[in-house]
Amino acid sequence: IHPENAGTQTRRGAVLRRLGRRNEAEGDLRQALALDADRGEARVELALLLLEGGRGPEAEQQLREALNREPANAAARLNLGNLLREGGDLPAAERVNLEILRTDTERFRQLVVALRNRRDDWYLVPAGYIDLCNVPIVARPRT
Repeated sequence: IHPENAGTQTRRGAVLRRLGRRNEAEGDLRQALALDADRGEARVELALLLLEGGRGPEAEQQLREALNREPANAAARLNLGNLLREGGDLPAAERVNLEILRTDTERFRQLVVALRNRRDDWYLVPAGYIDLCNVPIVARPRT
């Protein structure tokens, strides 16, 4: 183990968190951030550890800092959104303003049928089925 390597410290901290060795995990994750304050993965792992320990405000601070340093950090954005939503405190400016097509509608059923039987350059013969992971979640900006 290389204690001077932020990546190694982050991965070790993540493993220790999953093993329930919270104090050691927190030490490693804080060490990773001391070595590389921009390491978003370490901030998200630390935030998850803090949440598991009932330290929501500290977790929120870590997630906001991760987003401040790396606005495209999807894990930080997702976890911050979940944290705020669960607390009933998601400001309008931070909400995703999308409409999602419900999966229990006729339109969605038609989409799946069309994908199941599509013909294009790749699918020369309709398969008649589609893997669940290939069914898209249809979204559009809310109007």
